[in-house]
Amino acid sequence: MDLGLRDFFRAMMCNAILVFYERYRPWLQGRFGRETKARPEFWRFCWAIRNAAVHHQGRINFTNSTAAPVTWRGLTYSPADNGKQVFGTDLSVGDLMFLMLGMSDELDTLGAPPP
Repeated sequence: MDLGLRDFFRAMMCNAILVFYERYRPWLQGRFGRETKARPEFWRFCWAIRNAAVHHQGRINFTNSTAAPVTWRGLTYSPADNGKQVFGTDLSVGDLMFLMLGMSDELDTLGAPPP
């Protein structure tokens, strides 16, 4: 696939993750609190990926150097990984789609209302 087209699809998926995550963020905060560390593992991973997509050009960034690692499907990131590029390396466009499907499934399991 052409590099430009791959970057285009990755940007689309990053924006889709942002919109989807932000749509449910108030509900998640109401359910688990504002502190990311109080959320289930899956949602902590989603938070890390959302932040990488939105604020750090696809790179992992933990502001708390003692934050617990986050894991999903064999991928683990921690503060030691700050600066690591994950989009196009660890995570493909397809992985981002599966992450969003997982988010949807988790929201259904938790009983989240429709947006």
